[in-house]
Amino acid sequence: MVSLEIIGLIFTGLSISISIIYYASVLRNQNKTRQAQFFKQFSDRLHEPKTLSLWVQMTRWEWEDFEDFERKYGSVDHPDQFGERYSFWAMLNDLGWLVEKGIIGIGDVDTLIGPMIYWTWEKFEPVIVESRRVYHYTDQYRSWETLTQKVIEYRKKQNTYQDIPEYYDDYLSSIEQ
Repeated sequence: MVSLEIIGLIFTGLSISISIIYYASVLRNQNKTRQAQFFKQFSDRLHEPKTLSLWVQMTRWEWEDFEDFERKYGSVDHPDQFGERYSFWAMLNDLGWLVEKGIIGIGDVDTLIGPMIYWTWEKFEPVIVESRRVYHYTDQYRSWETLTQKVIEYRKKQNTYQDIPEYYDDYLSSIEQ
């Protein structure tokens, strides 16, 4: 016959096990909620009118080479413009880091701004590569570069990849009449 002590021990063990499972579930849900809140804050920042206007302005920039780019948009002659550009590029790099760390999923990033990531990288890659060489900053924007490749791979797997339009900075000129 089973004694009351044994039944008490079994219930105690079950209670502790159930409590641990419940607590782990609560922590997991809280973590997901924090990640969702963080991602929403990031999304809100990216979709601010000022940020989107800056992106449109940057897509219209033209330059011949790295020196020409620095003269037209660099920190020496255009510190405000540089600050806005650097902030935008750093935001894309931060987004890449968040994906690398598994904090944000690539599908979420793609839904948020998929093409913008690789369109922007494609436009500024020559400048960034030369900047890495000139300033001996070999990993500058490396997370953004990696993110670009991940978004392209993801979109190709989803069959949603689209080539960069020739006139994405002036799409009206590409509309057939």
